[in-house]
Amino acid sequence: MIPLTLLTALPWDKIGRVIGIVVLVLVVLYLPYHYGCTTTAAGYKEQIAGMQRDAATLTLKAEQVQRTEEQRRQTVIEEVSKDADDQIAVANGAARGAHAAVVGLRDAYIAYAASHAGKDAGPPPGGPAAAGADVSADVLSGAATAAADYAAIADRARIAGAACERAYDSVRQP
Repeated sequence: MIPLTLLTALPWDKIGRVIGIVVLVLVVLYLPYHYGCTTTAAGYKEQIAGMQRDAATLTLKAEQVQRTEEQRRQTVIEEVSKDADDQIAVANGAARGAHAAVVGLRDAYIAYAASHAGKDAGPPPGGPAAAGADVSADVLSGAATAAADYAAIADRARIAGAACERAYDSVRQP
C-alpha cells in the first residue's frame, strides 16, 4: 500500500485541474462525434425512406402502365374476335344459301329431266333415262354440297387465320 503521508503530499489541486481538463477535452470531443453519428444516421434513414417511396411510386406507375396496356390488348382481341364471329356468321349464311341453291337446282334438274324424258324416242318415263337423271342429279347435288361444305370450311379457316393475325399484330405493336 501507499503510505498516507505520500498521498497527502501530492499536489491534488494540480491533479484535479489536469483531470478536469482531460474530462473537458473528452466531452468537447465526444459531443461533436455523437452529434455527427445521430445526424448522419437520421440522414441515412431519411435517404432510405425517400428511396423506398420513389421505388414504390415507380412500381405503382409501372403497374398502371402494364394494366393499361393489358386492357388495350384485351379490348383489341375482343374486337377482333367479335369481328371474326360476325364474318363467320356471314360465311355460314352464305353456305346455307349455297346449299339451298344446290337443292333447288337439283330439284329443277330432276323436274326438267322428268318432263323431257317422254319427248325423245328413248325409253318410257320412269325407265332407265329417268333413273339416269336421278343419278346425275344426285351426283351433281353431292358434288355441289361437298364444294359448298369445303368452301364454308375454307372461309372459316381464312377468317380465323386473319383474326389471329390481326390480334397478334395488335398485341405486338403498342
